[in-house]
Amino acid sequence: MSHHRPKCSRARSGWLARSLVAIVLLWSYNSSRIAAGGDANDRYFDGLLQRGLVTIAENEAQRRLGDPLLTRAEEVVWSIRLANAYTRHAELAAGDERQTLWRRADEELTKLIARSAELPQREAIAAARGLVDAQRAELLRWEWEANGRTASLAQAARQSLQQSGDALRELHRQLDAAARAAGRRADAAIADGELTSREVRELQRDVEHALCQSLVSQIELLSPSDDPAKLTREAEPRLNDLTGGWIGDPRVWEARLLRVRLARLAGDAARAATLVKSALSEQPSDWLADRFVAELVRSQMDRGAVDESLQTLLDRGRQPGRMSDELIYLQVEAHLLAAEAVARRGDKEAAAELRQRAIAWSRQVDGGWGARAAQRVGEAESREKYGPEIASASQAARAAYQTGDVAGALQWFARAAELAETQQQFAAAEEFDYTRASILVSQERLPEAVAALDRLLARSAAGAYREDAGLLRAYVLGRLYEAEATRERREAYTAALEAHREAYPGTATGVEATWMLAALEERRNQWTRALELYRAIANDMGRGPQAHVRIAALYELILARLRELQQPPDEWEDRAVEELAACVRSYPPGAAEWSPMQAEVTLRLVRIVLGHREHPYAEADALVQRVQTAGEAQRRSAERDGGTLPVEWQQFLRTAGQLRVVSLAGQGKLDEARDMFNSLAVTDPAVLLELLLGLGELSDGIPAEQRTALGHLQLQAARTLRSRAAELSTAELRALARAEVEAYRATGNLLDAIKGYEALLEQSPRDKELLRVVASLCSELGTPDSLGQGRRLWQRLEAQLEKGSPSWLEARWQVADAAARLGQADDARKLIGLTRLVYPELGGPELKARYDALEARLGK
Repeated sequence: MSHHRPKCSRARSGWLARSLVAIVLLWSYNSSRIAAGGDANDRYFDGLLQRGLVTIAENEAQRRLGDPLLTRAEEVVWSIRLANAYTRHAELAAGDERQTLWRRADEELTKLIARSAELPQREAIAAARGLVDAQRAELLRWEWEANGRTASLAQAARQSLQQSGDALRELHRQLDAAARAAGRRADAAIADGELTSREVRELQRDVEHALCQSLVSQIELLSPSDDPAKLTREAEPRLNDLTGGWIGDPRVWEARLLRVRLARLAGDAARAATLVKSALSEQPSDWLADRFVAELVRSQMDRGAVDESLQTLLDRGRQPGRMSDELIYLQVEAHLLAAEAVARRGDKEAAAELRQRAIAWSRQVDGGWGARAAQRVGEAESREKYGPEIASASQAARAAYQTGDVAGALQWFARAAELAETQQQFAAAEEFDYTRASILVSQERLPEAVAALDRLLARSAAGAYREDAGLLRAYVLGRLYEAEATRERREAYTAALEAHREAYPGTATGVEATWMLAALEERRNQWTRALELYRAIANDMGRGPQAHVRIAALYELILARLRELQQPPDEWEDRAVEELAACVRSYPPGAAEWSPMQAEVTLRLVRIVLGHREHPYAEADALVQRVQTAGEAQRRSAERDGGTLPVEWQQFLRTAGQLRVVSLAGQGKLDEARDMFNSLAVTDPAVLLELLLGLGELSDGIPAEQRTALGHLQLQAARTLRSRAAELSTAELRALARAEVEAYRATGNLLDAIKGYEALLEQSPRDKELLRVVASLCSELGTPDSLGQGRRLWQRLEAQLEKGSPSWLEARWQVADAAARLGQADDARKLIGLTRLVYPELGGPELKARYDALEARLGK
């Protein structure tokens, strides 16, 4: 006989392999033979599951189900296999991902069951449902074994196994009746995909095996006071029946393993050893032999024969081939048990040596068994460090958390902290309190988390967790402020951050506190304060690159605000260019080495340079070309690895192209600008619209002659997009309309621009920026009609602004200026006089000078 060693996924499958994989692969093995004759494609699918390649298996099943020529019988087969793949995937996953995969398996089977009356192979559908539930119950038992064998986990697993066992018994009975009925099926029904009597019997044996697995697992979960006799009496004859099958049937070997396990659980070490010896005498494959040896080692350890178990493992290690992950884990277990035994005899040196050997073995295994080995080593170290009582509470807490029992975890961590404090192990108490606070944060129980951290910080002035606890407390206060932005909460959050920065300057947590404080000030529009804070961490290896991005972004915001208020931006422009240029000069000379954040800072600097009063377009062009070079280097690198350019770099290249069009136009290189734009204007209308809108935002600062030429380019692109309006969404059409209007404005066609803006204003009558633009264009056109219209629009804008604000005073000046230009000098003088009476400063020296000049122009 020949068995092939399955190469299961090392993420989690190692410790599940002994039984969970047995159920899923036996079911898959038999469903393949039953459903489609076990052809090469079926063996390929089953092999994917054996090797843990579950995503590929899912994709294969979904591909088959999408075949339009699929028969109803094949639909049943591949739907079951898809549920099977989801189930196998769930065994290898954890947390929310596992629940999602279980749900997908349930949904697939629920759809089949709902249609079972119209589908063939109804017996296979019913068996699939029962076997999936059996796998889920068995997984709970494994969670119990892997996570400290707590009472709560035992109860949940026992209940699930009992329910699954009852369902399997009923399913076994139904399949027995179905097999008899199938013997009377006509050949035509069989040809249409219905199962033969023999095939139904094969499903029944799958169910029988799952039931035996459930019975043995239920026995393992019994408390010492429970009597296993009833379960044993049911399991033994069923296992005897299964082991009497064909030697090449995997169910036979799985049943023999279950008999060894049953003997071990009954305390019959001699029978367990005999059964293992009999199995090994038939020279099974290495992977199967290792599973029998593992059961023998467990039997030896169960009866306290640790030296004997170590000898068994030593003998196996002398044989050719690598020892299985499960046996390596048992090396860890056996050495730790031996260490405990010699420690009780007082031989600390020998105990320490045995623990070191256990640690060495634990480093030779990864995946699921590696995780269990590391956990077992950690538990031993915990007992050594804290003593048995604290270690037990800590272990119960971690087990509860890992299995989703958050309430239990919080209680046990609180208990562990209380015990540690009572025993004056204050470092341990801090560790447990900090862990408990972290769980409270993850559960959004923020006030409780603050209280827990306050207790921790009050305990000691120099604890190992004090620094991290201080930052976590500040973070929680920030979350509370986000939930309810009161002044008191903001002040508490700010005070916590400032205190942490002062206590831990230059540390990673001190930098993080500075970052959090800077982000808070930025959200509050305290931009100069935020700049100062970001600069304080600009040289940090961790947060520094992000700080540079925020500095560049804040400079853009400040400059935009100054221009909106019509205040001179000169000093801020120079400061921004000087600081950001120094930053860019520090970047690697090789473009391929640039990070996305370095590209973003450079592009922001380019935007600032393009809007600078001195119009240094050549410098902007050189900067933007560096970003383009970096992006193309990233593209080549991605293509060499068989991938595509990351989305963020795609966006950077589009933005760089827009900026380059403007920088070329600003230098008077209009043909090159047009060529650049055409190279960017791909066939996708949404991308072309994005390019067009970007140009509109960037072109305001360039000289009038070049801006007019660029406007014609924008208008040409807008007309191209207008011809493809059917491909644009409603929102994109509105954006296109605005881009067209801005193009008219850029080309000097003020009449068409005003008409377009008026249409937009009808759709958004309270859009203050639109009002300001249309009113400005009317004033710029300067005809009597446009001046009258402009005056009315400035008045509408004035009514929406805060009285006395710089923007309001600007709108009031525009109303007075329009009146003066229309020959209504008295109206203009009265308006200026009233405004000067109420707001004598008139918004500052510059705006006041404009009022004075207008008043002088009007005369007395």
